[in-house]
Amino acid sequence: MRKSTTILVVEPDRRVQYSVQLVLERAGYAYIAAESLHDALETTRRHSATLVVIPIDYMMPGGGWVLSSQMWEIAPEMPIVLVTEAEGKFSVPPGMKPGPYEVVAGPVIGDEFIAVVERLVGPYGGRRE
Repeated sequence: MRKSTTILVVEPDRRVQYSVQLVLERAGYAYIAAESLHDALETTRRHSATLVVIPIDYMMPGGGWVLSSQMWEIAPEMPIVLVTEAEGKFSVPPGMKPGPYEVVAGPVIGDEFIAVVERLVGPYGGRRE
């Protein structure tokens, strides 16, 4: 069943993009891929009301928090999932006022990942069509 929320996947590696695409499509989500921070910001400016953003690599060049901060300037209530394979506990940088977010351990696989997405998008338009 198709959901009303479109997911923006920010990931430079097309193989990882494809893996995430499969998981999202199985769960009924449409997606848009962005390979760079610049592309992600431009897409957010054009579609901010319909996106949930998933920077797939928390440690990506420019940083997941840097991108998240810039996206929240455009759309303060945009939910963001930061996915990382790095170990350790991550916290919001000092002085940053985040919108809704979660940090999850990668790799992105099935039900656990979709549960996080659903938890964040529920109040923001993730209704079933």
